[in-house]
Amino acid sequence: MQTDLPKDWSSEHLGDSCDHRTSNVDKKTKPSEPAVRLCNYTDVYREDRLGAHHPYMVASATYAEMARFRLQVGDVIITKDSETPDDIGVPSLITALPSDLPLVCGYHLTVIRPGAGVVPAFLAKQIGHARIQSYFAVTATGTTRYGLSNRTINEVPLWLPCRPEQGRIAEILDTIDEAISKTEQVIHKLQQMKQGLLHDLLTRGIDENGELRAPERHPEQFKPSPLGRIPKGWEVGPLSERIAFITDYRGMTPPYTLDGVAVISAENVGGGVVKSTTKWVSAETYRRTTTRGFPEAGDTIFTTEAPVAEVARLPGDETYRLTRRVIALRPKMSVRKDFLYWSMFRLSEIGAWNGRIQGSTVPRILKPDILACPFSVPSLVEQTTISSILDTQQARICQEEEVV
Repeated sequence: MQTDLPKDWSSEHLGDSCDHRTSNVDKKTKPSEPAVRLCNYTDVYREDRLGAHHPYMVASATYAEMARFRLQVGDVIITKDSETPDDIGVPSLITALPSDLPLVCGYHLTVIRPGAGVVPAFLAKQIGHARIQSYFAVTATGTTRYGLSNRTINEVPLWLPCRPEQGRIAEILDTIDEAISKTEQVIHKLQQMKQGLLHDLLTRGIDENGELRAPERHPEQFKPSPLGRIPKGWEVGPLSERIAFITDYRGMTPPYTLDGVAVISAENVGGGVVKSTTKWVSAETYRRTTTRGFPEAGDTIFTTEAPVAEVARLPGDETYRLTRRVIALRPKMSVRKDFLYWSMFRLSEIGAWNGRIQGSTVPRILKPDILACPFSVPSLVEQTTISSILDTQQARICQEEEVV
C-alpha cells in the first residue's frame, strides 16, 4: 500500500514503466532460419544473473522473432509457466551478451525491459522479493500447470524510489548476495571435509599419538572385517550387541494439538538433523501412548520408512514424541551416544542400508535388519576423540549456515 512507502517513493504497475513481451521461440533448429543463442527456462530458473559466458544452447529463430525477442543488457527475464506456482515469476538479469550469436529469449519466459526511470538490477531484486512472489502465486492461473497472464505481469505492483536510490539499493543487495555466495562455497568445502573425516576416522581411527592410522605404511595395524579393513583393536559384531534400548511407537496416530510435546515424524529427519517440528500432542497423550520407552537427548534417531535410513541426533532442548517409522537407538555403556550417531550417519551416507530395504511401493527397513548390521567399535577413549573431531567440524558448518 502507498502508506507503507517512504514519502519520496512511488507505487505503480510494472507496465507503466517497463515493456514486457512473452516469448514463443522454441528450441528447434531450422536450416532456413539464422542461428541464435537461446535463453531457456532452466537458464533463468538457475541463475540470478546471466552473462556472456553462460552456456546457452544454439538454436534458430525467424527474423521476426529476433526483432521481437532479442535480448539486451539490462533485460530482466522471468519464468512465466510451471507445474507448481512456486516456480513462476523467477527473475534473472542479463548482464552481458555472447559475442558469437544473437541472444534470444525462449519459450515459457517473459522479457521485461525497464524504462529510463528503472534500474535493471533493482527491478530484478524487487521481482524476486517475497511481496511480488506472493502476488504471482495468488494471481497465477491453471490447475495442472500454472501461468502468468500478460495482464498479471502488466499489473505487478512496483515500489520505486528515485533512480540513484534504486542503484544504491541494488549495489547493497548485490554485496550481500556475493557474501552469501562466498559463505555457501565455504559451507560446501566444509561439508566435503566432513565427508572425508567420516571415512578416515571411522575406518582408520586415531592412534595413541593423535594421528590417523595409515594402512599403506602400517598394514600390521589393521585386520579384515565384514566392514573392510579396520584397526586391530576395534571390535566388530552386529549392531544389536551394542544397543541397550530401542524406543519406537506402534498404534494409531494420536490426536495432534496446537502445543505440548513436539512430535518427530520421518519427514522431520534429514541431513543428520531433526528439522523444525510442526505437530504436537498433549502431555497426557504422550504419557499414555509412549509405552515402548521414552526417547532421551542424544539418542540416535533412525527412520524406517519413507524416507528410509535418515539419521539424526535427538536434541536436548525439549521433550519429543516419535511417530511410527521413527525409532530411537540408545547404546550400551561400551559405546558413546555421539559415536553411535556418527557411525549410523556414515552408514547411511555410504548406502550401507540399501541391501536391507524392502518393498517397492513403500520402501522400508525392519528392525531386525537394522540390528543385524555389522558395527565396529574402538575403545571409549578413541570414540571420544573421533566424536569430538566430527562434532567440531559440524559446529563450524552450523556456524557458517547461521550467517546465510
